[in-house]
Amino acid sequence: MSFLTEWLTSIVLFILFAIVIDMLLPSSSMQKYAKMVVSLLLIVVMLTPIFKLFKTDPEVIFEYLTKNGQSESAEIKNQINSKKNRNTSFPARIYFRRNGCPTKKESGGDVQS
Repeated sequence: MSFLTEWLTSIVLFILFAIVIDMLLPSSSMQKYAKMVVSLLLIVVMLTPIFKLFKTDPEVIFEYLTKNGQSESAEIKNQINSKKNRNTSFPARIYFRRNGCPTKKESGGDVQS
């Protein structure tokens, strides 16, 4: 999250810098070229996360993704299994009540509720 805030602040500061430069330049034929250079530099500033991604070691990125992915997937599987275990008799209970099938009280304990 801190990387994102740093990236956005650098973009905003660069845009403010570009506005100041645009205001200081006299309106002439050079202003058109200055705007083009500022626009190209803004594209470079916006692409810095991609440049940093290529600069890092791919194995570090792969390890980070697999460790986080495995822990998150294990947590999700545990949550799914716990919910399955809790709700196994719930659909049967609804089915028996809607269709008029006997419950535990009516049948003498043979049918699960």
